[in-house]
Amino acid sequence: LALTLGTGFGSTFIDRNEIILNRNDVPPGGMLWNYPYDQQSIADEWFSTRGLINIYKQILREEADEVGDQLTNAVDARILAERASNGNAKAKKAFVKFAELLGNFLIPHLTKFQANILIIGGGIAHAYYLIEEQLTKTIGETLSIPIYFSLSHEKSICLGAVYQQMPSLFTTKPKIVRQTPQNLLPVIKTLDTHSYDIYPCHEIPIGYIGIGHKQLYEKLLRLIEENQILLIDGFVGTHFDEFACELNKSYHQQAKKLNRPSLVFYDSRAFLQVDSDEKRNSYLKSSKSIFGKLATDLKFKDDFIDESKLVYLRNNLSYPCVIIGPGASFVHDSAPLIYIDLPKNELYYRVAAQTACSYLKPQKRDIQPINSIDTDDYELTPGMYEQKCLYFLDYPVFNALKQELLPRMSFFVDGQRPNCPTWLDGETFRQALAHLANVPVRVRPWFEPGPWGGQWLKSVCTNISQYPKNYAWSFEMITPENGIILSDSNLHLAEFSWDLFYGSQSNRVLGNDTHCRLFNGINDFPIRFDFLDTIDGGNLSIQCHPNLQYMRSNFRERITQDETYYILETKQHWKNDEQSSACVYLGFQENVDSEEFHQALLHSRRHAQELNVEKYIQCLPSKIHDFFLIPNETIHASGRNQVVLEISATPYTYTFKLYDWLRLGLDGRLRPLNIEHGMKNLKFDRRGEQLQCQPKLLKTEIGQYQEEHLPTHELHFYDVYRLRIEPNESIHVVRSTENRFHLCMLVEGDAIEIEFDSIDHQQHKEVRQYNYIETFLIPASIQEYRLRPIIKQGQARQFVLITAFLKWDCEKLLE
Repeated sequence: LALTLGTGFGSTFIDRNEIILNRNDVPPGGMLWNYPYDQQSIADEWFSTRGLINIYKQILREEADEVGDQLTNAVDARILAERASNGNAKAKKAFVKFAELLGNFLIPHLTKFQANILIIGGGIAHAYYLIEEQLTKTIGETLSIPIYFSLSHEKSICLGAVYQQMPSLFTTKPKIVRQTPQNLLPVIKTLDTHSYDIYPCHEIPIGYIGIGHKQLYEKLLRLIEENQILLIDGFVGTHFDEFACELNKSYHQQAKKLNRPSLVFYDSRAFLQVDSDEKRNSYLKSSKSIFGKLATDLKFKDDFIDESKLVYLRNNLSYPCVIIGPGASFVHDSAPLIYIDLPKNELYYRVAAQTACSYLKPQKRDIQPINSIDTDDYELTPGMYEQKCLYFLDYPVFNALKQELLPRMSFFVDGQRPNCPTWLDGETFRQALAHLANVPVRVRPWFEPGPWGGQWLKSVCTNISQYPKNYAWSFEMITPENGIILSDSNLHLAEFSWDLFYGSQSNRVLGNDTHCRLFNGINDFPIRFDFLDTIDGGNLSIQCHPNLQYMRSNFRERITQDETYYILETKQHWKNDEQSSACVYLGFQENVDSEEFHQALLHSRRHAQELNVEKYIQCLPSKIHDFFLIPNETIHASGRNQVVLEISATPYTYTFKLYDWLRLGLDGRLRPLNIEHGMKNLKFDRRGEQLQCQPKLLKTEIGQYQEEHLPTHELHFYDVYRLRIEPNESIHVVRSTENRFHLCMLVEGDAIEIEFDSIDHQQHKEVRQYNYIETFLIPASIQEYRLRPIIKQGQARQFVLITAFLKWDCEKLLE
């Protein structure tokens, strides 16, 4: 179903590229505009600009509390959108109400037509960021259907009309920028945060967050006028052409009025090296493997820039000019610099839509033949190859460049929203980073389906898209993949990647000298929290992770992938289903012969036959709040019908899958197995009983709380405490960080309140509140904080808080 929301309400029902006008599952003529809305009005009176304005006026009549409210009758949709974007509560409420009414109106028509996509264009679609969340939520309560907004309505209308008459002229479809059912981060936060918050934000201490190209380019044109040169650098995957086009348009409009010369644009690819494939391929290693070697020793300027071309360009610039693209910052040391960032999840969505790719990948892909089924060779799909290049080449180099450019940034731009960037001036951004180092931080989580994924995350995290069939993973806090959201007093939102924060503030986060020495690199935050959901799903693959030396020598990671499983929920407990037991596969049975096991794995892969898993591997029953230890070289897998909180070392891609139950991935192919890697990283004397944590009681305050130590394995460089608090809001528990960070999550209960001293320490307290299963970081700079349970539903049995932190003697484990 395609809609236009503007001066009128237009609709088109399309089935197999044919417009449906007369069929029993669509209204007469396919027209919704004249469909009855209520007994007195038709839909066009509600779902048009005049309908939007009428909703706004109704809100003013009902809630007027300012003189200005009573005088605002001469308002149009554009002015209303500007007011909402600038934080006017009543204007924002009008858009939210409009979206709610529209969603409820559309549900029966979408259901009857069995629509599998909803496309919205027209003038109101340009304010999509004000209606997308509520519209998705309203429709999502009944239907799972993706919603897309078309932002080029005049052009789309013309093309649509021509297409109806001359379809043979069109051989390609317009590209969707991102391929995902997940919503874009809204420009303005309107989502209810009473439960799990998918858009956690942190208010900036000074300044504001700007919205849109227009405001931004007014600032940039002033910089061009003053300096005659502007540099626009940014992260891999950024659509620089969009920014160049909008900037040129703004400049051209101004230049015509003031009779100024044309603005010259230079693409930074003009001085990119094109003859370094051998070097780049050396980090990607085998073309038949998902693993490579981190390019942490490469620098953008030294290894990817052709110095002679850069010097030539620098000496032959025409002014006024803009140099745009990755590496543009190297053209001039002191010119104003704009940096455009892109969150990693949005980059992956663009890669899936084929609108972004690795910037540093070899010019020619080195494809080697697969020689034998008895090796770990695997034919990578284009998407898998792109992600491999991003992880091992682009990320190390671009993250380092971004950190290097931070002091020079005149403006920081969040470039994830097509046609609607948000931005901060450089000084405001740097002060925000410094401020974050003194308050609790929660990164923005994101979620992915998988072949073994479950249904619990969809049910509990209700604001995520309900369209996917399952969710397997939550990137709750895997810092190389997460961003942090900033907000201003108007709830305007801008996201930046974690590495910019950690690279500039790691000492404040880590605290003591030992931990700073070990983990102060921009990509070295040491602990991750993430969820594995298998409720009504399947078992994870039988797997293991590399030892420290293997990790360093083969992949150039500094730490290895030690893990633990904390059982957050089981189907048996959640649904009170006694028939649904859960287990963890962990450790070998007695006297397993390594070569026999190796041959059994190869036989299973070679002949596509099931492996008798429990002949070789122990299966341990699991229940809520159990804690299992998985040091490197330990065979393991989560069984079905439970939710696991992984409390683990940060590396997350080095999973050597040994057996995957002969199932297909989401792409319809068998997933790659890493039997040869895995056999080099297994300890056959590891037993399940040794790897089940035995909690130790540390302290009891009768009627208030109980504190336990959950000892980790001797190879783990982090430790875990568990705090059980009675459901009484008058209880306060004081904790000291002892000059090291605490990574926390409430794993039972409604919410937890954190009170701490503000940075000025002048008897001023700050308070934060975190809901059930929300991860939050207490940096070492907060020396002491106080916890208080918050009861929201009145049925809490207990509140359970998990806290992970680095061991004091972790240095000896990393020698």
